[in-house]
Amino acid sequence: MNPARICVWCPIVLIGTVLASCGHGRSSPPIQPAPPPLVLRTVPGEGDIVEPNATVSLELASAASTFAPGDVIVSDGGNALPGTLERVGDTASWTWTPDQELPRGCTLTVATDQQGVVVSFSVRDIALAAEFQLPGETVEAAFCWPNGRRALLTASGRVFEATPAGLVERFVPLTAAASAYGDGDFIDEQVVDQVRFCVRSNLDGSVDRVPTPNGVSVGAHNASGDVVVFVPSASRGPSPAGLWRLGRADLEFTLAGALAIATTSDPPSIEADATVTIAWSEADAIRLARFAVGDTVGQRYALPRTGGTSEMQYDAAADGRGVLAFLDWAQRTGPVIRIVCVARFEPDQGLLGPQEALRWVWTLVGGKYPVTDSLEDLQVGAWGSACLTVAHRYTAGQGTYRYADVLRAEPDGQFSEAVRFSGQTRRSPARAEQWAVLARLDPYNRTQVELSRSRPRGSVRTTSIYEITGGTPDRARFALDDSNRALIAVTQRTVSGLETTVLLWD
Repeated sequence: MNPARICVWCPIVLIGTVLASCGHGRSSPPIQPAPPPLVLRTVPGEGDIVEPNATVSLELASAASTFAPGDVIVSDGGNALPGTLERVGDTASWTWTPDQELPRGCTLTVATDQQGVVVSFSVRDIALAAEFQLPGETVEAAFCWPNGRRALLTASGRVFEATPAGLVERFVPLTAAASAYGDGDFIDEQVVDQVRFCVRSNLDGSVDRVPTPNGVSVGAHNASGDVVVFVPSASRGPSPAGLWRLGRADLEFTLAGALAIATTSDPPSIEADATVTIAWSEADAIRLARFAVGDTVGQRYALPRTGGTSEMQYDAAADGRGVLAFLDWAQRTGPVIRIVCVARFEPDQGLLGPQEALRWVWTLVGGKYPVTDSLEDLQVGAWGSACLTVAHRYTAGQGTYRYADVLRAEPDGQFSEAVRFSGQTRRSPARAEQWAVLARLDPYNRTQVELSRSRPRGSVRTTSIYEITGGTPDRARFALDDSNRALIAVTQRTVSGLETTVLLWD
């Protein structure tokens, strides 16, 4: 049948439009936009305390409402924790499942793009799960992995994996400088017959060694095991100066980017995608170079230098956002005022800033300044929070003593109040949460091992976690993961000799 014969008075004869033009059909109703998500109820509820393996459930006002990826943000105060958001069938309920267990002892918030914060709850704190003894051994280092595995190295070179059921000896060559990544994997370095090697090993005993360019020390690695080293221009050997990269599956270092730099206070960094970076100071500027995989030309950035800039460090999150921190002077005469400045790096904008983040005053004592300081460390966690340490050293009598100011810089550009720590300090890898362990006498003449923790946007909490009895403290070593599981090992001297107590906190 010819539709044109049905509507001869209609000038439009296209088959797909005749009926609508002639009024013989109905047009489709306009598509109504889905209602914006409105959260009516959550589990956990406001103020609840949950287990680390908890998930978050959100019930919306309508089953027609939907969330897009990234609409729900679960935060520890500074870091947006990674997780997966899924709808429960065709219902109005959604479930957010964290990629790893929630951080113990932290207060978390759940926010949506439409409503802001919809609930705040807490994760139960760490609790002592197991305690073991190692007679005759001195702890040298401790290690943690994201999946809850933990291990320690003794001064005699023995390695023990610590499980809730006991200590299992593992036969793998390690030094105290080894660093954990992956699932029971290590990056370390060793010198054999005057040749320096980057050593990759694991708790199962697998070991491979790759010589470093010109025998330089091993630099940083990322969470996947990619490694970067810096070869200064004064280095002797056949390898050109610059940054060298060792991919996780590579058997030799390759030149990532040539740089004629004599020295720098910034250790090289390597990002999640294996982009390598380094900062250094010249007469007129602080400079930053980045080399992505396959780009040996690289990207260069500069920040005008003031006269006193002497030390700097740079590090970046998994998405490439970075922090460049450096020491400077606000005042050089009279009471000397020292400052820490922070410039932020955005991959699509370059270096931004700098901002003054911290200042302190030196005063004359006996005609001299008794304190020296240094920008000791900077770590930007994989999810954006940064934690930097300014170490202060002073001489009193015959001894030299150290204390540290720790400052947090959050992904939104805000700074937390600087916190003073003493003792051994460590940080969780991706959240960059600061912990410190110190053995001290309490008012009752008991030797307590104290744990201090500084949270994103949170105050410092100090807790006594162990009492040394029948001996005197020799040393303590510890490690933690991003869920705040921890291994803390304490060595004490007793009448029968050295003994190490291994504590697992879950």
